[in-house]
Amino acid sequence: MKNLTLKVKKEKMTLAINLQKVVSWNWIDNDLVLKMPSPFILNMIKQESTYLSQTASDMKGSAVKVKAELVTDEELGTNNQIDEQINLIKQIFRGHIIKGGNNEF
Repeated sequence: MKNLTLKVKKEKMTLAINLQKVVSWNWIDNDLVLKMPSPFILNMIKQESTYLSQTASDMKGSAVKVKAELVTDEELGTNNQIDEQINLIKQIFRGHIIKGGNNEF
């Protein structure tokens, strides 16, 4: 997959940068399934799927279809603890509570 990214980099730098953020690359028959970490990157890759399919087909020597999917939380291995930490930070920046300090809000 590094070779595909390098080839794309020569023509479309932004696309190559997004390819570097792909969480996983999986071959299923002649389909190359890319798992994206965010909806924004997913959309960017989907817009270029025809170009990616053609480039991958040229490199492999046979027809390849590139499919992009959003990675699930289970695949990432995230848990609720991270979400709780994020919510706490959001509350702090919104001026909500900080318990246990001298200056409780």
